[in-house]
Amino acid sequence: ALDPDNGEILSFVSKPDFSPSIFTRSVSGAAWDSLRSDPTDPLYNRATRSGFPPGSTWKPFMSLVALQTGILDPNERLDCPAGYRVGRRVFKNHGGQDEGMINVKKAIEVSCNTFFYQTMEKMSLGTWHEWAKRFGFGQKVPLDIGQQAPGLIPDSSYFDRVYGRWGEGYLINLGIGQGDMSVTPMQLARYAAALGNGGTLPSPHFVRKM
Repeated sequence: ALDPDNGEILSFVSKPDFSPSIFTRSVSGAAWDSLRSDPTDPLYNRATRSGFPPGSTWKPFMSLVALQTGILDPNERLDCPAGYRVGRRVFKNHGGQDEGMINVKKAIEVSCNTFFYQTMEKMSLGTWHEWAKRFGFGQKVPLDIGQQAPGLIPDSSYFDRVYGRWGEGYLINLGIGQGDMSVTPMQLARYAAALGNGGTLPSPHFVRKM
């Protein structure tokens, strides 16, 4: 959890964990070996190193990019059917719901998968990738600790390398934060802070002053 106005870290949790008091004194070899060999890997910082698909938290991102680039108009309505067909596969909406013709605001409100499948179809992979980078995804966060992973924001070279031949069906899930992508909890918190403060991407930090 971040203060959206200045990026100050309010809460930072990784589980399974260990007691920091272990390191307030000289650490025995046995204690250190016990931490390193623990199968739950408590030394692995999941808040900044674990990658997860962002899921529906990605839909505000899709909306902002589509509106900013003119792919969507605020009052434009797209169908939100129970399923959306691409080739031979049908990509489903939540619980098979059919919301009818809705605008982007309503699409966020009801978290319409099929609306954002169509939005992703209208958006090039290059545009999607470029804007994800602008929001700080696919790269390390400016942070006062070094233990981080960049996550995965794929581009065409990634799909060429991993799949060889690929098409629209490989990309459509990116519109709802699924498929071949991952973000860290810290990256997602930073993005959420930018949504909350009107568009400024803050630099998260533990240290207030020295």
